[in-house]
Amino acid sequence: LLLEAASRETDATALGRVFLALAELRVPEGIQRAVAGLSHPGEEARALAAEALGIYGEVAREKGLGPLLAVVENDGESEGVRGVAAGELPDIAPDSDEVAKRLLARMGHPSDPLNLAIKVALRRMASRWLVVALIEVLANPKESDRRRFGAWQVLRAISGRDMPQEAGKWAEWWKTAGATFDFPNAAGRTGKDGH
Repeated sequence: LLLEAASRETDATALGRVFLALAELRVPEGIQRAVAGLSHPGEEARALAAEALGIYGEVAREKGLGPLLAVVENDGESEGVRGVAAGELPDIAPDSDEVAKRLLARMGHPSDPLNLAIKVALRRMASRWLVVALIEVLANPKESDRRRFGAWQVLRAISGRDMPQEAGKWAEWWKTAGATFDFPNAAGRTGKDGH
């Protein structure tokens, strides 16, 4: 019945709710419906389709990861939908260095809400590559202050440590902790919201 509703519903809000219901019930066919929903003309339907893919989690990785990344990277998409899509990426691919790399490339976005969504998503990744890359951003004087500050914020959130904005101290910490570090905020280990 929900699959039928997904194929005939035209109202963006109602269709988005169908995507969420399919995801909550873990209906496998709902993944493809949510992926298709990322192209819906209604902004709310697109945002809820992205959220539904996150609810499916790693089960949606094969079919949903590429389309969600495309939404995040689409400058023509609304910042709200891009932020929702960014926030769902750690649920689908929490250990993906590629996802971390592509999110990190967008950290420092001029939109405060989108930049915040990207930083929150980064803190939920379980990527050793990301920690090294964040330290490199922090150490690079050619990076914007916004990106360097963002790198520091994400490092603090990942590590749970309240250290100064000094790349050398972070590099020293990672040198001693990196090999055995357990990513406490990583999606998939905790709840969907990282708690």
